[in-house]
Amino acid sequence: MLKSIFIRNFALLSQAEIDLEPGFTVFTGETGAGKSILVGALSQVLGDRAAVKNIRHGADMAEIVAAFDIRQHNSARKWLQAQEITTEDNELVIRRVIRRDGKSRLWINHTPATVAAVRELARQLVQIHGQHDHMRLTDTREQRRILDEYGDYNTVLAATATAAEQWKHTEEQWRKLQSAGALTEEQAQLLRYQLAELDELALEAGELDALHQEHQQLSHAVDLIQTVNQTMDALVEGDHAIDGHLTQVIGRLNQAVGMDFSAISQTLEEAVINVEEAAADLRRIQGQLKTDPQRLQDIEQRLDRIHHMARKHKVAAELLPQHHAEIAEKLQQYAQLDEKRQALQEDLEKQQKVYAQVAAELTRARKKAAEKLAAAIQEEVRKLGLHARVAIQIEVTEADIPRPEGLDRVEFCITTNPGQPPMPLKETASGGELSRIALAIEVQRRHRDEAVTFVFDEVDSGVGGAVAEKIGQLLRALAGQHQVLAVTHLPQVAGQAHHHIKIDKTTDGERTHSHWRTLDTNARIQELARMTGGETITEATLAQAREFLAETP
Repeated sequence: MLKSIFIRNFALLSQAEIDLEPGFTVFTGETGAGKSILVGALSQVLGDRAAVKNIRHGADMAEIVAAFDIRQHNSARKWLQAQEITTEDNELVIRRVIRRDGKSRLWINHTPATVAAVRELARQLVQIHGQHDHMRLTDTREQRRILDEYGDYNTVLAATATAAEQWKHTEEQWRKLQSAGALTEEQAQLLRYQLAELDELALEAGELDALHQEHQQLSHAVDLIQTVNQTMDALVEGDHAIDGHLTQVIGRLNQAVGMDFSAISQTLEEAVINVEEAAADLRRIQGQLKTDPQRLQDIEQRLDRIHHMARKHKVAAELLPQHHAEIAEKLQQYAQLDEKRQALQEDLEKQQKVYAQVAAELTRARKKAAEKLAAAIQEEVRKLGLHARVAIQIEVTEADIPRPEGLDRVEFCITTNPGQPPMPLKETASGGELSRIALAIEVQRRHRDEAVTFVFDEVDSGVGGAVAEKIGQLLRALAGQHQVLAVTHLPQVAGQAHHHIKIDKTTDGERTHSHWRTLDTNARIQELARMTGGETITEATLAQAREFLAETP
């Protein structure tokens, strides 16, 4: 509920603060007194585009402060909590300063705020319907919300939102897998061909070094055999073998008299042992060495094939086994991802079907509710003096993306000319007509979970008599669940209000001023009499004014 509004240097107001009450409050006054200042100021503080032209002449800036009681606004409290904006005693204060240079600043409970943030919050608190209708009635999204709020199909609405969320989640997973695989089918096919080549090559770790070593031996086998044989002759097998000479030397040293050569003999004996061990090693090598031209040719062919494959795959020959393993792993991952992608694709198709089914059910529910709501609005607007035909059109769009609100585009349409088809509100309805249509709609959906402040500017434009009385009755009925503020020039409407505020205009010869004041019962009778008969108040107009008040339930 809007508790109060403070306005300084805005339009004709130098400064004013009005405390507002629950129920239905009207604002009246002479033409040009500034009755619509409230609507303009409230629109500005709630996030409309800053209008420098509204700054009072001679002032550098305008200031508007709106205070709300949000005890019955769970959504607003949750929003403030999410934004980490504190409140005291369930009071919300929005302040705006508009400067002459075009700069503007906004605060929510002393916390600086953006225009977008204020608008988002304000949508939960206030709905304004006026000559310029800067609220949402002509927005097809708002029209869809109105229909959904009116219709009794919350279960299918929730099911549609859930199906859309599941579709979206699965699609995101599928896209992540698409990028995670990083392989096209063409790339995978190339890898499969390369893997087949490497499988056929079957190069094992360490094989290349072993082949090079064996090739080295076979290619030098004749020279090696000759070297080993000559060495064996020199060491142990030839006529002049080293081991024989050493044995003779050791014998002579051992037989020598006059000096002890035992240490030297021991050293030479160790040398003999080393020679014999070397000879034993050479014998083993001698047994291994052989010439094998065919094996040598096979090894050379194998090495040629290995190096050719390495050049083809653009890796070092010794890295081919690692390259082989990496290709196999890539293909394995691709296969696993492909299986997952296929499973997700199947899930996605199922979820798209589920979404299509629940969205179609939602469309049927909306069409059924649209007929009832259009008929109810049409009945109400005709009572309000609009001989109109109302239709709510439902257009089903393509299910190319998962939309939680379903596939329907909702359009409120109206025609006031017999024989003409209903056209969208934004194309046909005037400001006054929109206000009355809005009133009819709000009366139909007034039983909502949260109270809202409704502001109607000139909702009674162009009507009078019984229609004006009906407008007043509807505004009062709406005020049973919500706070209603209305600017009016008709006593039939003003007489229905719980509270009455009058705007007076005065001039000192140089400047014009607007003043607001709350009227008591006697003052209300005087104002209603003025509204009935003009500035000349008679007993007849006073009696009529009392009758307006007496007829108010």
